[in-house]
Amino acid sequence: STSLLEGRVWGLRAGTDAAKCSPAGREVAMPMEEGSTPSDAFLRDAFERLQRTMDEHVGLRRTPEGLHQAQAALRDVKAEVEAYAGVGAPRAVHELRSAATGALLVVEAAAANQTSVGCHFVTGESDRDTAATVH
Repeated sequence: STSLLEGRVWGLRAGTDAAKCSPAGREVAMPMEEGSTPSDAFLRDAFERLQRTMDEHVGLRRTPEGLHQAQAALRDVKAEVEAYAGVGAPRAVHELRSAATGALLVVEAAAANQTSVGCHFVTGESDRDTAATVH
């Protein structure tokens, strides 16, 4: 049917686009079987990447490019953690998933915000070094 063909075409296009956005040469840790749990090192690394991403790209002064990079990095972290977040997953997995979701929501809201107000602001190409557009 046409719906199945459309689903296949759009799925292929979405997958191709997603593959272009992920960092090259980076492997995503996925559980091998149902109910597997991540190592402490995996959880620590994922949380550190989340913190580093927020520190580097979602601080007081933000750029559209930095927010875009943050979205991609946080989606990766969230996807890796989601692979372990099932019934019976350790509390640390659910806490990290919540942190990644919250961080991603902050970045998406900042990227969608057209007016900078207060301490946090997005600089554009022309006003990168000034805060002239901040109200």
